[in-house]
Amino acid sequence: MGPKAAGTIQRLSGYCNHYAEYFLLLLGVSMTATVILQVFCRYALNHSLFWSEELARYLLVWLTFIGATVAYHRNMHPGVDVVFKRLQRKNRTRVRQLVHVVSLIFFLSDPHLVRLQFRLLYQSPDHPCPVTAQVVGLFNNSPQRSTLYAALPGLPVSRSAAKHFRRRNSMSATLLLILLLVLFLCNTPIGISIAVASIATIAIKGDYSLMVVIQKLFGGADSFHLMAVPLFMYAGLIMEKGGISRRLIDLANALVGWLPGGLAAVTVVSAMFFAGISGSAAADTAAVGALLIPAMKKSGYDSDFAGAVQAAGGSIGVIIPPSIPMIIFGYLTGASIGRLFAAGILPGIMIGLSLIAMATILSQKSGYGAAVSFSWRILFRSFVAAIPALGAPIIILGGILGGIFTATESAAAAVFYSLVVGFFIHRELVARDISPIFIEGSIIAAIVMFIIATASIFSWVAAIDDIPGKLAGSLLSLSENPVILLLLINLVLLIAGTFVETTAALILLVPMIMTLLPSLGIDPVHLGVIVVTNLAIGMLTPPMGICLIVSASISGGTISAISRRIIPFLLILLIDLLIITFYAPLTTWLPQLLIGP
Repeated sequence: MGPKAAGTIQRLSGYCNHYAEYFLLLLGVSMTATVILQVFCRYALNHSLFWSEELARYLLVWLTFIGATVAYHRNMHPGVDVVFKRLQRKNRTRVRQLVHVVSLIFFLSDPHLVRLQFRLLYQSPDHPCPVTAQVVGLFNNSPQRSTLYAALPGLPVSRSAAKHFRRRNSMSATLLLILLLVLFLCNTPIGISIAVASIATIAIKGDYSLMVVIQKLFGGADSFHLMAVPLFMYAGLIMEKGGISRRLIDLANALVGWLPGGLAAVTVVSAMFFAGISGSAAADTAAVGALLIPAMKKSGYDSDFAGAVQAAGGSIGVIIPPSIPMIIFGYLTGASIGRLFAAGILPGIMIGLSLIAMATILSQKSGYGAAVSFSWRILFRSFVAAIPALGAPIIILGGILGGIFTATESAAAAVFYSLVVGFFIHRELVARDISPIFIEGSIIAAIVMFIIATASIFSWVAAIDDIPGKLAGSLLSLSENPVILLLLINLVLLIAGTFVETTAALILLVPMIMTLLPSLGIDPVHLGVIVVTNLAIGMLTPPMGICLIVSASISGGTISAISRRIIPFLLILLIDLLIITFYAPLTTWLPQLLIGP
């Protein structure tokens, strides 16, 4: 391909990506407006719109696949880079090219699959949806396009290999896990790793039509419950841009800023406040850290300590409701999302208080002083200023726990409320802010939704070969004692949270853990809080610790340096985890009180 043709393709790719972003804006605004309209008609007009839920789900499917392609173009999809980043630059380039070649060989190796993809661009069993956007997205960057030609000679090899392994059907479970592990080690994006390993296993088994791949992809993204994921993303971004996070920080400063190392305590309390809005630990860390980490450094705090405190506080974002991982756990297990939210309140408060205590002790040892002196007048003034901000978690939790809203409807109500507060009360939000908020929120949500969609294929393949049951049997062979089993589950989850992104860890491990539920003898809601707390701790450990990465990027410190400073917080979090695991009333009492048995 000549330079002129390559330049033309590059410009065309840029135009496509640019218009895809605006299409995401349209999808996000339309989906949000549809759910808000549904809530308004149901509760204000006592009239249900029969078409609204189906349309909103249809828009979510589009948003998932288009947004995942834009995220691929931006190189935003998470991968497992613990081995990859240790390679020399030359070897990293070779591995990256190999990943693209393998992906292209797979997608082009079966004409039936290619025919299905292009046919389903226009028509699918449920919705017309751009499935081919996932394949076309591979060519959005020049390195991927250049590997197309390298992939073509491998097509006959892949087809003959598939025929060979079809004779060894019993190896499919082992093959699935080996392929997944190899792709993870090559730093292949998690969603693509899960999809390629699962679809390759289906093709090799040869017992099922590849049409099931498309059906499972759509089924994984087509969920009204999961619509809460992008909606909570939008709400958090709007509130951050609309000045809500700053007012919550002012209130936290008035509450605990007088303690030794007051800004460290303010960081944790602010994270607890924002956790009641965003549902995301990364969003919590970024929103609060962007304001408080520079303030701590300006006040003389060590940048690594500031980053460690912020990362630890940000992890509360998935424990105090709303919580996106809890929504996903409820979706996977059928557990009540409202009960999961209620169950996370007391553990979240306990974790927050323990982190404040640790931050205060460490600050005293380092000689960090109070940020402000305590004043009832300042506290009252800060509280009054923060009342509009505090209204958001009241609407979210009150609506769900009161049986007024579903989780998705409460998220839509939070978006509407945050727009009203930002435009008309704080008046810090302007019209030009809406476009980047919905585009960024849609892309981040699409990354999560794409992993869920591809993991639905993995779950189906795993269920056929009873992989969850076999893994559960392996744990039971070690011990049938519920205490030992819970400790083993905690260990598995902590290790998984260290190396695997949260959504992927939930989807890969929860089916196996649920198989053990009768042997554990605990409530599914209690189990959900245990799982989410483990994965929250994983957000503080390299290489996949998202809170650690966000804090390091804001503070300017290295991940290794911040990791050393975060060890005391990890120790206190492990103690909290043991309390949550073995003292069930901490998670079950409040749901029974607010919702009933």
